[in-house]
Amino acid sequence: MKKNDSRGTLSLEQNTKEKLNDQHAGYAGNAATPPLNEGKWSDPRELVATGLPSPQELTRDMLPGYMADAVFNHAERLNNTKPDFTATTLLIVISTICGGSVELVPKENDDWSIPIVLWGALIGPASSMKTPSAALGLGMLQKIQTEIFSVEGKETKTVYNFEKKMYDKDYQRIQSEAEQAHEIGDSELKMECIKKLASLTEPKRPYLRNVYINDGTVEAMQIRLSENPSGVLNWRDELSGFIASMNSQAREHERSFYLEAFNASKSSYVQERIGRENVEIVEIDRVILQIFGGIQPSLIVPIVKEKLHGLKDDGFLERLLQFSVFPDIEGMEYTDILPDTYSNMRLYSVIETIAQIHQPFEPIKLKFDTNAQRLWEEWNRKFIHKIEQSPESLQPFLTKQIATCGKLASIFHIYNEAETYAILYKDQKEFKPCPYISEETLLLSFKWIKYLNTHVKKIFALGLQTQETSSAVKLESKLPDLYPEFTKHQLSQKGWSNLKTAKDRDEALSTLLDSGYIKVVEQPTRKYLVHPKYAPTYTA
Repeated sequence: MKKNDSRGTLSLEQNTKEKLNDQHAGYAGNAATPPLNEGKWSDPRELVATGLPSPQELTRDMLPGYMADAVFNHAERLNNTKPDFTATTLLIVISTICGGSVELVPKENDDWSIPIVLWGALIGPASSMKTPSAALGLGMLQKIQTEIFSVEGKETKTVYNFEKKMYDKDYQRIQSEAEQAHEIGDSELKMECIKKLASLTEPKRPYLRNVYINDGTVEAMQIRLSENPSGVLNWRDELSGFIASMNSQAREHERSFYLEAFNASKSSYVQERIGRENVEIVEIDRVILQIFGGIQPSLIVPIVKEKLHGLKDDGFLERLLQFSVFPDIEGMEYTDILPDTYSNMRLYSVIETIAQIHQPFEPIKLKFDTNAQRLWEEWNRKFIHKIEQSPESLQPFLTKQIATCGKLASIFHIYNEAETYAILYKDQKEFKPCPYISEETLLLSFKWIKYLNTHVKKIFALGLQTQETSSAVKLESKLPDLYPEFTKHQLSQKGWSNLKTAKDRDEALSTLLDSGYIKVVEQPTRKYLVHPKYAPTYTA
């Protein structure tokens, strides 16, 4: 047998073959192929976790008031999953409701302001409870939408429809008079009618608070945003589809629109479209869009690699990673506990209070109090120095973290103010938050920046993993297409990226074999059996 080095390491082809034969020696020599997926299958090991740095864990002291109890109870009820997904989704919900109605002016003299807009991703394998974790916050947002925003919107739209009908009626009447005057040659009366037409004020389409959307074309998104100057949340259970569309050559022009939506500029956005009969104009007074959702680690790798190799460097990834979390998924176990109904009720009451805020054209201006201002300035000086000392690939991300820190301070401040109001003053007076952020609240946002940075380091480390892991991750993502069995020749015919060479395919097969994703049988011909979890009818 050929040796590769002094330690007696087998060649990759021989090593893979021997692993397969050793593990399944019981099948070798049998005249008949064993029954499909025969034997006990254990849960496969996660491919992407090996060698990645562990991010900081979320702790109760990082969440204010009733939010901490509600979040940790919700995570524990989901078989003791990590609380990170639930917590970040709740903060995105508050960010969505505040949107363009709240801004932070972080400097003492400069009038630079920071609107509350966050993008992020819940990164974890399919078994990590991303969507159920997000359900606490999204459920409350949907309830706010149904019970408050939609009711207000219906009343507003009814008034608009009536006024528009009256406007159209008056316009048609005066236009008819002008036409009659023209036909009889009465120029004076015609001009009088034209002036009346010009003086009519068409009712402006009302602003509605329809703040939640799961999917839609960029054109549909623009129409939704034109009615929502405070902003909209684009939530995706699977962000991978949205990211893929952003990378499509046919839709790359849309990236600039989404990038502008993150900036929440006060300038209006006007787009002209060529319709079948005329030019359609869509005017958006403020473009504000929160983007958030779940994604599997293997599916975020391509855009991280693009960034690291300088292929796509327009700032899209830096924005998406600002509020992304990638916790280590471990310690999950069966649980059966009661929901913390009291904390959930109190939390909803707080979010319901925050929903009173809606002034996107005259936003609430928050400032730091005296102690917090000094602390902010000191932290900025140190953080800017940290940026200069960091790897070049991380610098654009870290630069945006300064604004993210201010956004988090604003969110925690509004939450604390609303919690106090909901307990002491609800239904007694209008909610008007104090405009000054405390030192304690700012310190909490510093904790979150430190926490988020450990998660982004794990995400970048994922993008730097070896080609061997990339090939295995790619093959793992294609196992549903290969189920229940496949041969090496069949795999070679697929032409999938990261699996185009024999070396890549051998590495991927070896890794998936070691990790428990596939088994092999030798008779009558060698083929690979796919783990039953990839069957279309599989239930965990």
